[in-house]
Amino acid sequence: MDQAGENERLRRQQPYILRVANSLFVIVDGRGVIVKPNTMSVALDTLMKAFFVFNLAYPPQTRVVHKLLEHVVLRLDEGNVMKLSTKALKLVSELALE
Repeated sequence: MDQAGENERLRRQQPYILRVANSLFVIVDGRGVIVKPNTMSVALDTLMKAFFVFNLAYPPQTRVVHKLLEHVVLRLDEGNVMKLSTKALKLVSELALE
C-alpha cells in the first residue's frame, strides 16, 4: 500500500471532529455522528469517548494533545501525572492548569 493509501486508511480509522457550516460532527469509521448540543466541548467529549469505546490508539501527530485532554479536562489520570509526556507536562505548567 502506498503512503497516500495508508494515510487514507488511518484517517478513516481514527475519529475526528468535522465542522460543516454551523454543525459539528464526530467522524468515526467514515461515518458522521452529529454533536448535540452543538458545542466544541461536547464534540471533544464525544471524540475522546470514541477512542475509549473502540479501544483506539491516538494518532502520533495528536497524541500529546489527547493525553493532555485526558489529564487536564477529563481528569482520567488524577494522581498519576507522570503518565504525561514531557511535552504535555511542560504545556500544563506553562498554562498553569494544575
